[in-house]
Amino acid sequence: MKYTTSTVAMAVALLSGSPAYAAVAGAGRDAVPAPAPAQDTTPQAAAPVEDEPAGDILVLGTRRTDRTLANSPSPVDIISSADLTTQPAANMIDALKNIVPSFYAGQNSISDASTFVRSPSLRGLSGDQVLVMLNGKRYNRSALVQVYGGSDTGLGRGAQGPDISAIPSLAIGNLQVLREGATAQYGSDAIAGVLNYGLREDQGIELVGRVGQYYAGDGESYQIAGNAGIKGDWGFINATGEYVDEGQTSRGRTRPSAANFAQNFPALASQLPNYPLPVQIWGNSPSHGFKSVLNAAINVTPDSKLYFFGNFAQSKGNQSFNYRAPVSSTAVDTNGVVRNQGANGAFNNTFFLTPCPAGNATCPSGGFVRDGNTFKFGQLYPAGFTPRFVGKTQQLYGVLGYKGTSGAFTYDLSGTLARNKLSLSMYNSANFSYGPATQTSFDFGDLIQKEVNFNADFTYAAEVGLAAPLTISAGGEFRKETYEQTAGDLQSYSAGPYAVAQQLYTQTAPGVYTFSGTTAAQGVGASGYAGTSPATAGSFDQKAYAAYVGL
Repeated sequence: MKYTTSTVAMAVALLSGSPAYAAVAGAGRDAVPAPAPAQDTTPQAAAPVEDEPAGDILVLGTRRTDRTLANSPSPVDIISSADLTTQPAANMIDALKNIVPSFYAGQNSISDASTFVRSPSLRGLSGDQVLVMLNGKRYNRSALVQVYGGSDTGLGRGAQGPDISAIPSLAIGNLQVLREGATAQYGSDAIAGVLNYGLREDQGIELVGRVGQYYAGDGESYQIAGNAGIKGDWGFINATGEYVDEGQTSRGRTRPSAANFAQNFPALASQLPNYPLPVQIWGNSPSHGFKSVLNAAINVTPDSKLYFFGNFAQSKGNQSFNYRAPVSSTAVDTNGVVRNQGANGAFNNTFFLTPCPAGNATCPSGGFVRDGNTFKFGQLYPAGFTPRFVGKTQQLYGVLGYKGTSGAFTYDLSGTLARNKLSLSMYNSANFSYGPATQTSFDFGDLIQKEVNFNADFTYAAEVGLAAPLTISAGGEFRKETYEQTAGDLQSYSAGPYAVAQQLYTQTAPGVYTFSGTTAAQGVGASGYAGTSPATAGSFDQKAYAAYVGL
């Protein structure tokens, strides 16, 4: 369980005596009314937000410009900015998990790169079946093709959906969620539904601070966010920034092999990874990052405007992998059965470092002399090791467009440029096939998703004698997606000299050797994850064209 404190909310509550979260959420926003006075006994007066969305114009699930929640042909949920910002979570994914029915995302502890870009689920479908939009424009996909296939988020394996954690909650004016009928209008990308974030356009300044931690005493979380906006007859500019720092949590116990090692080798116990905590951490990974959104429009004529909105975010996470034990031991399980706690295979291997003498017929080239010149990984990691996996994400997204009306005719022309990058690395690891020459830290390369969109949308409200005008819509889109992988460090993916078994020879007389066995071949690449090789690195793209006509 987690408890949080909003320092700004506490200050407002102490000064005004009004509900803390209501005071913070309402500050500086035209869309959220202030709470009713305590003495007002009018039914539902204390919660006017419930009645307000009925009058909001919907842009989701319809191409008409006069639809509201009350007369929308599709069931649309409207989530207010107050609902999002009052959630005790710094991550948009966790905020939606608390609010939106059938939206779910796991924490993904020890789940490779899926820890850094979590794949949510809507209506039991994977993240790339959900169309995400900002101000009605498609939000780009993340660079990660999901790799985690376990637990309750396994359905996301292979999915490549948007990373909505890059969006700061304070930048959102409202969120419209469409589930039923989404595919009929938005295509196969929206099988699970559509999330459309309406960005703020209001005037004023708002600051929010949040501090929290879990009752277990870990997982400290710090968040500070600010929003500032100006508007006038010329248009508006609204900017949001947010910084988040979330600490590590640990909800597991240390591995039996580590407990045995500490008991059998007390002088080396302090060299166990994370000592005195568990050698591998089962819990939330520590992370920190910055998110920002800019939303602006300039009125060109009374009926048209030039608009721009963008999103920049970057974050860094650090994840624990599984423990590599240096020695074997046994432990008794809860049923009284003795279980073997095996050592990692590399620690059982002896690396012989003396090559056979050149030109010796009894010790051929490529062989090694069995002597005292050896190496064992226990020399590098006496108490074993737990690799730490690091992911750095960067999100860039921008939309520039021009839209307006001319009588019953509306038009919207826009272009989108977007780029999402995930850089992966690791430390406290090894490439066993390099023996004593191994690195302990590795760069695995970058994964990059680039997108270019150009859209043109038109509608005309034709009076044909019906109860309401007949809306005729048409438009087109050009879309280009580019996926790029860059190569990592050589040792992150390659096979070293010990990737094949060593042929050993023992000297029986001066200059005379006899074959005396082999060692075990060692695994290639960094222990825990393999980098991208030049053979698989590259840039790959696809283009798509589309047009539509609707009534």
